[in-house]
Amino acid sequence: MNFIAGTAMLVAAPTRFDTKTGVAICNVRVAIRSRSGNKTSFIDCKAFDKRAETILAMDLQKGTQILIEDGELQEDTWTSNEGQKRSKHTIVLQKIYALKGGNNSNTEAPEEDVTRVF
Repeated sequence: MNFIAGTAMLVAAPTRFDTKTGVAICNVRVAIRSRSGNKTSFIDCKAFDKRAETILAMDLQKGTQILIEDGELQEDTWTSNEGQKRSKHTIVLQKIYALKGGNNSNTEAPEEDVTRVF
């Protein structure tokens, strides 16, 4: 089972991309701190179709803290123009919440302080 959950902070506002077939893709980069707080990882996330539309409609901004309730870790691989094999890990968002208060460090916000995205 591949399951990701945790809090993160948006590094930039989500962006939209549409495939040639009209499927909406929402891309967002997040910062995730280690449990010890001494390391921060920057991870790309994406959502597709209705989930993407819902996240984009939330008008989330840089600095907004989110709770990823359900995400799936995915490895993207490709070959560069120079012929080198490349890869990166991405979280495919299934269910997220926007935690009100932006830079708030409270990871267990009460229900009335959470907006469910999808």
